[in-house]
Amino acid sequence: MRTMSDSRVRRVVRWLTILSAGLGVLSLLSFSLAAHIVPRYFDPPIGAWWNAHEFWLMEGAAVMFGVLIGLRIARRMVGDSAAARSALVWSLLSAIMALIPLTRWCAVVARIGWGVGDSAMRAWIAGRFGYDRRVFLDNVLSTSVYFTKTACFGLLVGLVIFGLALVAAGWIFRDAGAAEPEAVF
Repeated sequence: MRTMSDSRVRRVVRWLTILSAGLGVLSLLSFSLAAHIVPRYFDPPIGAWWNAHEFWLMEGAAVMFGVLIGLRIARRMVGDSAAARSALVWSLLSAIMALIPLTRWCAVVARIGWGVGDSAMRAWIAGRFGYDRRVFLDNVLSTSVYFTKTACFGLLVGLVIFGLALVAAGWIFRDAGAAEPEAVF
């Protein structure tokens, strides 16, 4: 059975990270600035599809971006071993397969707590930039905070997924001839 080399897997993870960050920023700006009007003007069916899905795409891209950053951090922390290489592949596949439930869970958790909907923040933005700009800046700020919170929860999930995959890979790759470690207590 032919497997991907470690450098190939890292390259795939890097490109998926860049792709998810780009899609996330594009859909974040499109959603917060109501820029779905542009594709609707040029191609109404594609614009309607984008308008209906841009928020979900932003959430999914934020979760995938966070998970991939978590996988990359965990992989660098672990070092180079057969178990770590295998864990990266298996955790990447697990994260891709579980993207929809992870997106729902991280989005729900990201809605808890601090938001920018408080009137003091809106008043400060309006006083600093004017009321006309406040609406746009408030939308971009609140959507950016939501994207960041979702990505941070995705990062935690990515660390957990990699840890579970590393334990499973360590169990599979353990040396059958090695003696059990002595008990400390």
